[in-house]
Amino acid sequence: MSEEDAKLDKLLSGFSDYAPVLTTSEVAVLLTMSVQEVRRLTREGKLPARRIGKAYRYFRDEIVAWLDKQIPS
Repeated sequence: MSEEDAKLDKLLSGFSDYAPVLTTSEVAVLLTMSVQEVRRLTREGKLPARRIGKAYRYFRDEIVAWLDKQIPS
């Protein structure tokens, strides 16, 4: 396991209480952002999401990996 994988696994363990698939409002709570900000980042393609019907769903592991990339080393 690489150092980066180990770092991500450690980060993921802190979010294990969250379901594997999240709604927009759950992502807002997870990232301590407003729902509008999550929607904006999603529309701009900056936040990883999947569209299911009219709603977006977010995979917890992808959100945590995205968050890890936002934090400067």
